[in-house]
Amino acid sequence: MIGDRDEDGITQVNYTIEYVDDKGHGSLKFTSPIHMKWLEENFHDFFNVYWRDTTYRKTKQDLSLLDFKPTIFSEDAMTVNFTLKFSKPYRIGLLVKKSDRLHIDVKMNETDYSGTYGLWLGKADTYKLGNDADKQRLEMIFDFDNEVMSTFRNIAKNMYWVLIAIIVVQFIVLSIRGVGLLPVWVFIEYLQLVGFMPIYNFRLIPYLYDAFKPSLVAHMIIFDDTPFIEDLDKEYFNKNYENYWLSVGKLFQSFFFVCLFLAILIMANIVVFAIHKCNCSNNALGTWASKKMTQFKFNAYIRYYMLVYFDTTFFSVMKIMDPNNDTVARKAALLLSYVLFVVNIVLPVFLIAHINRRFDILAMKEAKQSFNSLLLKIDKASRWRIMNPAYFFARRLLTAMLLTLPIENTFIFLQYVFILMSSHAYILYMVAVKPYQTPGINSYVLASETFYSALIIAIFIFSDATPEMSIKFGAGVALIVSLILLVLSNLIMNVYYLWQGPAKIKKTIKEATLKRAEKEALERAEEEERKLKKKKEEEEFTKIPDETMNMSSIDQSNTTNQNNTMSELNNPKKRGKNKKKGLEDNVVDGGTMGGDDFQPTKKRRRNKDKDKNKQDDLAEGTITGTGPVKSKKRKNKKTEDGDPTTTVNQQTDFGTTNPATTKGDLL
Repeated sequence: MIGDRDEDGITQVNYTIEYVDDKGHGSLKFTSPIHMKWLEENFHDFFNVYWRDTTYRKTKQDLSLLDFKPTIFSEDAMTVNFTLKFSKPYRIGLLVKKSDRLHIDVKMNETDYSGTYGLWLGKADTYKLGNDADKQRLEMIFDFDNEVMSTFRNIAKNMYWVLIAIIVVQFIVLSIRGVGLLPVWVFIEYLQLVGFMPIYNFRLIPYLYDAFKPSLVAHMIIFDDTPFIEDLDKEYFNKNYENYWLSVGKLFQSFFFVCLFLAILIMANIVVFAIHKCNCSNNALGTWASKKMTQFKFNAYIRYYMLVYFDTTFFSVMKIMDPNNDTVARKAALLLSYVLFVVNIVLPVFLIAHINRRFDILAMKEAKQSFNSLLLKIDKASRWRIMNPAYFFARRLLTAMLLTLPIENTFIFLQYVFILMSSHAYILYMVAVKPYQTPGINSYVLASETFYSALIIAIFIFSDATPEMSIKFGAGVALIVSLILLVLSNLIMNVYYLWQGPAKIKKTIKEATLKRAEKEALERAEEEERKLKKKKEEEEFTKIPDETMNMSSIDQSNTTNQNNTMSELNNPKKRGKNKKKGLEDNVVDGGTMGGDDFQPTKKRRRNKDKDKNKQDDLAEGTITGTGPVKSKKRKNKKTEDGDPTTTVNQQTDFGTTNPATTKGDLL
């Protein structure tokens, strides 16, 4: 038994590696007290410390550490704390199903540590080392003493202020230029989506977390340490949040600034309202106040709501998922979370229904001025285009819900599936519908979505899909490049807006709207033409079977007539009884045929019981693939005028006749 004497009176002592954390700190513990002074002096001679990566089965290679230092030999004579360093700590712990492991083996012979002055506190023959090897899984190591890691950390700190400057400066410059703030809003919206990407269930290379951190400014997370509530900086929702260094305290910063900006907005509204209502001697000031009041009713609040929608939904769902609701303050926060979550479902539905209800009058400026923020630079000529805000709210709602799924949840894979499919669907929507008014705006939004989609695709490499480190580092380069391009596209769009100016932008919008209307009218005309052509082809196709049936009836009738004629000729006795209608019997007294002595009989109609419509078709129309069909009247006339007696040895009721026979011969 561990730490106790066995049957021989020998105490068995084992050691285990208790843990190794993400800072490279660990602990080694023995099950019974040992001679710590001796171990401190002979630690590296007693133990062999090395590690094995995930490719050990192929390489069979033990890897050495850059440094391993025992730091504390505790007074209980059982625990040794240590720190370890790797030459490339960012390569460790990137897989879930495969492990990098730290190994600590005993390499000293038993006789060398069992002397009078050795490992044991008592007599050496009463102690025995139970194991001579142990190993521990290594998680990701965030060693910021490493040159690469420290470089990315410093860049991330500087990029915080760079992004803040980009947002503030372009907000001011675009406002002064009077060209609209669309580039700012689009940039912030995509930074919000990018800012929470590292907390999906993937293991990024440690320094890549710092590459994403500057985008947290879009969530108004500014400080590394939250003032006044330092304890919350040690609480994390799960391990992914801890790797990203996104504590509850930092999320509270975001919530604080959400409330602060709302208070500033309300105060600004009150000030403008007061200026608008008072009788100002300055007419320009009064006009300005009147113009701004239309923005506060309700565009300013709608834009604010769109900016904080993602964060408020995320906070509410996270609090609802939090099981810790013991205090009164936490219960109040839970109630507020339920209210926010319900509002964030109902209010977007109301807004989208409202703009759809007013679709027919959206072309009028007065009809849309109270909610124009929803349709900023959106072409209002199509319902498909004005559905763009619906996608905005739906994607952020579902993303916020999926971000709060616990790591051990069975449906954790839905995080990646949804963000990937939603991004690709929006790209297809942008390409097919082109919801914005000008090609330049459509290209800018499409470029931002494409770079965001590239981030999503590249981040999948940091799952267990591939264990190859070279591929993971290539994906890391793709992530960094996509982030840079996202910022660069925003800067280019700002330069383009400033260069064009408000007058040229309005002209471009009018030209693009007219061109789109002409193109859509042409497409509608072509579509109508295609429909008519298709309908005509279908009608012609449906006529073919009827004509085929008519042709078959004609062939069958002709065949029957021919058979009947031959039968009558071969059977003289039945001919008189089975005469066909429409045929004339030019038989005269004395049994002779033909000649001037023939008295033609009255014409008889054929096929009296046949359909009149069929007779008309045969008499007046033609059949595809055949020659013209003569009418029955002409056919009967031909039969009458023709010389039926030209048939050699034709059988009649009077015997065999000869074409040369005349009435005189008969007499």
